[in-house]
Amino acid sequence: MVVGIPTSWVSQGDSEDESPLLNCEMPELQEGVEAVYGNRSAFVAIKQGGQALAWGAPRQGGEIPESIAHHLQSGVKSISQTNEAFCALKENGDVYAWGQPNFGGEIPSGLHEKLKDVISVSGTFNLHGGAFAALTSAGAVMTWGLDAVGGDSSAVAEQLQSGVCSVICGGCAFAALKEGGTVVTWGDPHRGGKKEVTWADDESEDEEEECSDDGEGSESEEKHDPYSVEDQLSSGVKSIIGSDDVFAALKETGEVVTWGMAVDGAHQSDELKEQLKSGVESISATYTNFSALKNDGGLVIWGVIDDYGTGRSLESLQEQLESGVLGVTALPKPNLWGQFVHKASGEVIPVGFVGHLPDVVEEELKSGVEEVTGNSSGYVVLKRTS
Repeated sequence: MVVGIPTSWVSQGDSEDESPLLNCEMPELQEGVEAVYGNRSAFVAIKQGGQALAWGAPRQGGEIPESIAHHLQSGVKSISQTNEAFCALKENGDVYAWGQPNFGGEIPSGLHEKLKDVISVSGTFNLHGGAFAALTSAGAVMTWGLDAVGGDSSAVAEQLQSGVCSVICGGCAFAALKEGGTVVTWGDPHRGGKKEVTWADDESEDEEEECSDDGEGSESEEKHDPYSVEDQLSSGVKSIIGSDDVFAALKETGEVVTWGMAVDGAHQSDELKEQLKSGVESISATYTNFSALKNDGGLVIWGVIDDYGTGRSLESLQEQLESGVLGVTALPKPNLWGQFVHKASGEVIPVGFVGHLPDVVEEELKSGVEEVTGNSSGYVVLKRTS
């Protein structure tokens, strides 16, 4: 069963197109739903048997075009999204995209013929454009969408021809993890497309504004010369995750390496570096911050963190995050700066900006939740039914 949390209960959207997003009254959604995916203006559900159903703003992916609708009646394995487009991956390795072209909603005809035996697809989630990257069973990567945020991977094409194990998206760039734990990046060089920690400069200010939705307070940070972390990413990387303009890599040693925009979490203070130098088991990301789950059950959160009046401040919850944490539900989408922390006691703790949730909704989130997804208008919760 799909449960929609109304916009008035959560963060307020800024588009008239978002009004139908949480209308989950379609009869087809009342049973048999296995997964739900959301972009800024629409949702897509996958039902048993692999049928894909969409709702929300039609031009942003809320309506599946007739030209591909018959391909999505069965066999859909997963859905990937940018802010205004979706891409469906089928069990046979074929992919189909729809939505706004400058967000990856249109696959070039020449490329579509090459997109065979795809095993995963990921999409950048910048507000002004997006791109998709498809990984094939042969370890090759192909991209399309807006060039500036990862649609153009020609500069690293040779490195992406084989040996890629996974592709991770940020807001404006991609990072590919290869065999042996090496990392390849492309997209906006200031926001994760280059393996360095950088501060915005005057010459690139106009360019970066198109790939930016930073949290408050970053302008007051002191700027420094950029520095490279390429050597730390040349081997031994276990996993990678991205926020809007920062990537974090977990190494086999339990150390976390970060790169991208310094003020949004790429630059580690001495205290943070000490916390992240070993013992980290997994890392999660929201749109503006990260969390690292340590092997002692503690949780380290860093980046741009603000509760914006919701009362979910990190400081007020710090004691509860020091032990007993099992995992984190973090949604790396625009306007979602919070995370749901799952504790061994069965309690779910909202941290940061997760909307003004009434008591009844917080109670719903404490048990029986299969999956949580959302966008700038609200959340959709997939719950178990008896």
